[in-house]
Amino acid sequence: MRTVAVTGQMGAGKSTVLQTFHENNYPVCQADDIARSLLTRKSPCHKALKALFGSEFLLETGEWNRRALAREIFKNPEKRQKMEEIIHPLVQKEFEKFVSQWKAQGASLVFYELPLIAPNIDHQRFNFILFVKTNKKLTVQRLLKKGLSQEDIENRNQVQQPHSHLIKAADFILHNEGSFLDLKKKTEEVLKYILSASVSGKPLQRVL
Repeated sequence: MRTVAVTGQMGAGKSTVLQTFHENNYPVCQADDIARSLLTRKSPCHKALKALFGSEFLLETGEWNRRALAREIFKNPEKRQKMEEIIHPLVQKEFEKFVSQWKAQGASLVFYELPLIAPNIDHQRFNFILFVKTNKKLTVQRLLKKGLSQEDIENRNQVQQPHSHLIKAADFILHNEGSFLDLKKKTEEVLKYILSASVSGKPLQRVL
């Protein structure tokens, strides 16, 4: 079974790309979804996170006020790093479990979204890397529509990992500066290339 990492800039359109793969009946896993599942009262890392952040960001239910917590994380590099040290090993374990489960079911291909804030991304772990790009203006417009403030966007941009090495290592670079349908069409093309490569070998880098 082969694994494909889908990464790229915040607001570039990774979710649409993954949705397209899912619509083609391929398993899709998102690191952000796993991380969100770990921000619950019953999470194995809840105690460690409470010790790190205190009760200031907890609701009366014992769950985290996620928006307030996110703002604190992106404004405080030291706390963000400590949180990543707590959460990312657990995220990796959950992804490995995801891969094992689908491999047991006979899946030949799985897709995994990696945010650029993930530390120490080891691109060698994946058979293919798909990098989604867009321009800064479109990124800001899309993130504002999602409810982020300009300050939120600037804070999050500051913690994005340098991605020049990922672009260099990427098998596919997908430029998303057109319509929703344009992006889906390009994603379908990427899927065709990946499926053909499963027989004939890894392709040269393709830019769409």
